[in-house]
Amino acid sequence: MRSWSVTARGLAAVQVQGRNWIVALGRGLEELGRVPDLTRLACEVLPNGTVIARDIATGTGYVVTGMDEAEAEASAPAPAEDTAEAETVEAALPLADEDDDVSESGELSLGGDDDDDDASVEPIFELPADAIELVEDSPNGAILDAETVSQACQLALDAARRQIPAESGAVILEERGYLRFLAVDGPASRKLVGVRLPLGTGAAGFAMEKRRTVVLANAHEDPRHCGEVDALTGYVTKEMCVVPVLHGDKVLGVLELMNLTSGQRFGDAEIETLTGIASTLAERLAH
Repeated sequence: MRSWSVTARGLAAVQVQGRNWIVALGRGLEELGRVPDLTRLACEVLPNGTVIARDIATGTGYVVTGMDEAEAEASAPAPAEDTAEAETVEAALPLADEDDDVSESGELSLGGDDDDDDASVEPIFELPADAIELVEDSPNGAILDAETVSQACQLALDAARRQIPAESGAVILEERGYLRFLAVDGPASRKLVGVRLPLGTGAAGFAMEKRRTVVLANAHEDPRHCGEVDALTGYVTKEMCVVPVLHGDKVLGVLELMNLTSGQRFGDAEIETLTGIASTLAERLAH
């Protein structure tokens, strides 16, 4: 039976055994003492097999990671589990059976409505080299003339990073009740492209809900930051600026940058630049 690590922000990691991540998540939640208050979990299975699960009611996130034999042996063995108790936990959560299929997108929303067919979702792809040249000459024009939503998002992010020296950034859009990473740049970015999280997650969710710019000077000390994403990628977010992408009275998503390479803080100049790019992106997305 495979070993798994289940972690949550502010809590020690626990090691559990299970034939798949669903069983491991249930047992990990029991070890962390989080089962009694749970009513609904939204989960995202990433291509590398790592799972991000979020408690819809509280926003608490959990990361489930498979461990190889060497990692399992190096870690302290998990406490002996009571089989009857484990079965009760799995019954309390609306967890699927071990033989149940997971959708091709790797998503499983526990306790919620079934998602629509993902066939209509626009695929993610890298920005063509010739499109990058357009950003240098006319960033706003390039974004407005983008052929697809994905390309427009990547062009907007590229324009933002060219004007503001930041280590990383992302464009996250609302998509059928989720926040989806449409464009990501920076270290470990490939681990996030296409990932979806529940609405309201992290600083992006907060910025969308409040319809205002959010600047975090010390992200890891701020409860609005989604530390689970850092845990997944291994990237350390020190500071970030999140600008909502607004069109009229509708919030479409956010444009965000993390960690200025100059060592300075995000200020009015950076906010103004990002707001302008986000406005152009919103105009393209609305049409």
